[in-house]
Amino acid sequence: MNAQNAVNAQNAVNSQSAVNATNFSRYFTSGLKKASAGETVTLASVGPFTFLGECVDNGGGPYQALAYVTTSAQGSFMYSNQEKGSAYYEGTFGPGSKAKLGYAPLNSGPEWITLFEQEAPWTVASPDGSLLLRGNSSEGVHVFGADCAFALSWTDEG
Repeated sequence: MNAQNAVNAQNAVNSQSAVNATNFSRYFTSGLKKASAGETVTLASVGPFTFLGECVDNGGGPYQALAYVTTSAQGSFMYSNQEKGSAYYEGTFGPGSKAKLGYAPLNSGPEWITLFEQEAPWTVASPDGSLLLRGNSSEGVHVFGADCAFALSWTDEG
């Protein structure tokens, strides 16, 4: 009976390890992306969605790091908690639309803003729902040796 209990325990451990591996395989990051003033960089492309980082010199010292998402698929879904107390929601997000993700630091820096799910999440979904991404963005000005810096993390919930 002890041998059977050991086998059952090992099977339970293996099962949980498989679940954890599956869940982790749904987690992605853009890595750190840097941009100079006036430059727009691609942070990631997933399905019909392209995530962009735009570095803006507002003159007189303040810079702004803006993260956006665009789509090539008509009827996509997009949600972002952009600023404290405000959100962007579009159930028919389509080509030509550009929506801001998260907060955008605006100062002479250095500043790095990392906000998590409860503060500034974003969600995008393909029109048929087969691709559903939920994530967070980080933006900074005058950090990591760059005018602007960006990082995204997301999970594939589809």
